[in-house]
Amino acid sequence: MTEKERLYELISARLDGELDSDGEAELAGLLASDPEYWDIFTAMSGAREALSERAEPPAELLPGVMAGVRKLGAQKRARRRRYIGVTASLAAAAVLAVAFVPKMLHRPEAGPGDSTGAAPYGLEPRDVSGPDDSPAVCIGPEGGTPVAQGPTDPATEPTTEPTDPPTEPTTEPTAAPTEPATEPPTEPTGELPEPEDGDLVNVSDYIPDIYVDLKYATDDNFTGQVIYDFTEARLRYGTVKKLMEVQAELREMGLSLKIWDACRPTSAQFKLWEICPDSRYVANPNHSGSTHSRGNTVDITLVTLDGEDIEMPTGFDDFTSRADRDYSDVAETAAANAELLEKLMTSHGFKPYTAEWWHYTDTVSYPIVEE
Repeated sequence: MTEKERLYELISARLDGELDSDGEAELAGLLASDPEYWDIFTAMSGAREALSERAEPPAELLPGVMAGVRKLGAQKRARRRRYIGVTASLAAAAVLAVAFVPKMLHRPEAGPGDSTGAAPYGLEPRDVSGPDDSPAVCIGPEGGTPVAQGPTDPATEPTTEPTDPPTEPTTEPTAAPTEPATEPPTEPTGELPEPEDGDLVNVSDYIPDIYVDLKYATDDNFTGQVIYDFTEARLRYGTVKKLMEVQAELREMGLSLKIWDACRPTSAQFKLWEICPDSRYVANPNHSGSTHSRGNTVDITLVTLDGEDIEMPTGFDDFTSRADRDYSDVAETAAANAELLEKLMTSHGFKPYTAEWWHYTDTVSYPIVEE
């Protein structure tokens, strides 16, 4: 029996109310391992609801179902915007025809001039994909009120799922300084030996002007606790070489990358699991683990060359719908900046995760890092 066949069997048993505790645990692990499995569960639940007139899926699995609903909503909005754009273009063409055709009949040499336009930084339709955990619900400060929080990493390797392209932003990204980065770039220390692509290296050794602010080295993260005690951002050298190319392009624009999370060893993933042992929110290290533990995944944002934050859709650890890659609910400047980052990262060999604008995984995979 394949893994997907087992998934169908477990979902069917769950919908029939015949799944025991071991089966529940196995199903939760599978659903956390691949976003496609959430889609399958949502589809099967929807079909069962249509037959049984159930009001909603099981509450404990609702976050994953709602993630699918939000994704479909984003696709519908994109299609609606595209339809409106086509309609406006046809109307404009009709106006031009009325204005210019009579003149062309009298003066054959005359004709309307061409006009062109370009989106900020030459943005193109996006292809976003990649699995990750679904949005978390943690306990708020007042009387245990649930507040939306989020996962820390994907459970499996990302896969590409094309979505409808959004409309282009109408304003160019601007640098709106807020707070400086917590750790400035280091100075070059001289020529370093050329590592193998699979070697783990300190990113700052090879990109001296990159900014590093590892959120899980502090309590400034959704757990409120320190997860690991190191402050160097470490990644596979093959991944670092791709970041070098992105940083070089940003440098010419007066911008820089800032890293929020990089390689997270399995020991750190076990600590996350100990704090929040829920596979809907944290990748279970006893199963497939996190792609951060492979040293090829990075959580990243944009700052100025001086380390000042610029306007982005959200901050780190914001797992509301504003953090996904449907930027219709954020400011145009923030959307343009996020799309600039996405355009550069994907053009240099990274895959984005749909629900987190800051999360990118190298298309080349590597083994899990234990320590």
